[in-house]
Amino acid sequence: MLRDRVMKNFRSGAIDVLVNAAGVIATGTIENTDDAKWDAMMHVNVRAPFRLMRAAVPHLKARKGTVVNVSS
Repeated sequence: MLRDRVMKNFRSGAIDVLVNAAGVIATGTIENTDDAKWDAMMHVNVRAPFRLMRAAVPHLKARKGTVVNVSS
């Protein structure tokens, strides 16, 4: 599983903090933003942080870690 492979790459084998700072801002108006652009923006800005947090929670709980979400 990807989560297990990621954890093996950490020297301590633990996560103390997860920082979600990636983001996409599409240009355009509501009239010319199609579903594909909207979906791409939502995948990066909402779905990816959710999935990362969900995967990290067991490790963060074990270390009393934290999550930092950066948005604009």
